[in-house]
Formats: sequence, C-alpha cells, structure tokens
Amino acid sequence: MGERYRDGVSSPLVARLRLHAGDPVTDELRDGIGRRLNDAYVAGALDEDAYRNLLGMLFGATTLGDLVPVAEALPNAPTYAEPAVVDSSEPGAPATTGRGTVLQVPTDAGELARRGRTAAWMVVGLGAAVVVLVVLALLIAL
Repeated sequence: MGERYRDGVSSPLVARLRLHAGDPVTDELRDGIGRRLNDAYVAGALDEDAYRNLLGMLFGATTLGDLVPVAEALPNAPTYAEPAVVDSSEPGAPATTGRGTVLQVPTDAGELARRGRTAAWMVVGLGAAVVVLVVLALLIAL
C-alpha cells in the first residue's frame, strides 16, 4: 500500500501536493481523495482505524501539504500500465466482459513456455502443409 512506485519515487499526487504544499485545499481535490479513501476502505486496503484517522486528516486539512500523509497512505491508483485482473467463473474458461471475451494471459513461466512450444509447432506444421500443397500442385501440373 502507499503512493510509491517500484523505483521508490512518490506518486504524481504526492509530488503535486508537496510541490504546492502552501496552496489551499480545493473542494474538488478533497472530494477526489475522499472517494479514493472510501474505495480503499471498501476494498479492504484500509482498516477502520486507519480509515477514520485519514478521514479526520482529510477534512482537517487546510493546505495541500496537510494532505501528503493522507495521499501516501492511499493504495496506488489504477493505471493503464497495470490492468485489472479479469476473473473467470471457471478455470480455463475465457472471461467475459460487457464488450466480449477477454483473453487470459498466463503468468507462470511453465505455462508460458508450454504455449510458446505449442505456437512454434503450429508454425512448423503450417509450413509443412504449405510445402506438401506446393509439391502436390507441381505433381498435378506435370
């Protein structure tokens, strides 16, 4: 949890709050951070004590600098670089969304290697089939 990326750099929100630490808190920013706090609590990323403490800090903040500890306690916001995991009702079945079927990408190395070998043999098989068709076409033409 927390607003840190893999290289230890603060999130854009924390960096912006620190950069403009003396500026007053806007209602829009307070509402946005409040929504993220609520979402984190509902998702189980924050326990009740931490949630209440952070809400108190959020609503007591007068400057953006006062919001830095609240923003640092939030789980990272979803990004396009880290897509949400699509859950399937039964193992091996393709997951579906409102827009259609979603391909599930394996995450373990063994499954990736097996699929890679399968794809390689499919290419070899297709190449052999093309060679056979060309030879048959030449034999028929003679």
